[in-house]
Amino acid sequence: MTLFRAPYSKLLLPALLALVAGGALAQTTAKPAAAPAEKTLSLGSGKSNKILTRDELRACFKQQAELKARVAVTDEERATLDKERDAITQERESIKADRAKLDASKQAGDNLSARYKALNEQAASWSNRVKEFNDANKSGPSADRQRADLTRERTEIEATQKQLDAERSALATTIEESVNAFNARIKALDEKVASWNQRNAALNERANALRDDSDQWRTGCADRRYREDDEKAIRREK
Repeated sequence: MTLFRAPYSKLLLPALLALVAGGALAQTTAKPAAAPAEKTLSLGSGKSNKILTRDELRACFKQQAELKARVAVTDEERATLDKERDAITQERESIKADRAKLDASKQAGDNLSARYKALNEQAASWSNRVKEFNDANKSGPSADRQRADLTRERTEIEATQKQLDAERSALATTIEESVNAFNARIKALDEKVASWNQRNAALNERANALRDDSDQWRTGCADRRYREDDEKAIRREK
């Protein structure tokens, strides 16, 4: 019986070794299940590897809302200023048209002055002819006709003088009113332009500050990632 023990043992040993080795292999390769990866998000590019803390994320959300409100106000003010600028441009064009009307009134005044000059020359001629007639001391039908012509011309000169005086008075009133109205519009337009320039400069300053704050927010918030669980927790606080 002992003759069969050695071969049996030789056959059994490899089998036992295989079992042992197999058990050892299973123990060394088996690992505990890994925890699920933490999900991260971003408010922008998220290119930075630095993760926002929950407090930082909360501050970023607050700054984002404030920046959005400031952008809305800035856009509204810009739209208002753009409309005012267009109205100022239209007013300037209208004033140019009124300036052309004033130039036309000036031309009417020049024409009136020319007519006055012609009337004065006629009156001077008439006075000379009256003096010559009186100095000649003429009589008879021819003198009567000449006297009548001089009288009729005097009446015409007086009528023309009266007409020119009325036109001058009316024209002076019209020109004065037009000039006053024109100057008032110029003054009002200058005030509008000054006000617009002042408010536009102030808006540009606020827009520049908004741009700088937005750049800082982008660097400090949008370029960094944050944990989704932190966002959920912050949302639950509201």
